[in-house]
Amino acid sequence: MNHRQTTIIDPNDIKEVGEKTDIHQSITPQATSTKNFEVNLYEFQIYTVKGFVTLKYDSSTGYISSTTATSSLIGASALASWSPDSPIIDSPAKYKRTITWNGTLTTRLAGNDYWSKRISKTGAFYSGNVIE
Repeated sequence: MNHRQTTIIDPNDIKEVGEKTDIHQSITPQATSTKNFEVNLYEFQIYTVKGFVTLKYDSSTGYISSTTATSSLIGASALASWSPDSPIIDSPAKYKRTITWNGTLTTRLAGNDYWSKRISKTGAFYSGNVIE
């Protein structure tokens, strides 16, 4: 059997980079909040592969209504390439999403592929301050 090994991201390494709330006026006003996160999936001296997550949720209940996740190579991209798979978004609770990023990082020397490495990282993202 071929089991892919994934590394669990330390929650302290997940950085919340923004939050905003929009109030929608209707018969029953509802506030929708958005949280944005980023996390380093792989770090090297001259480049980093980062994962990004956006959660939209009802601010009164904390229930998540939509989730997006992406990843990108930041830094000296002439020396490396990142070929991501589609992120896997799991919904274990109404206020929590588990994201798994998989992809292949290839480093190049003198224009030729030098080495490739499969990266697999999983992190948990919450709409509010939840203790499990």
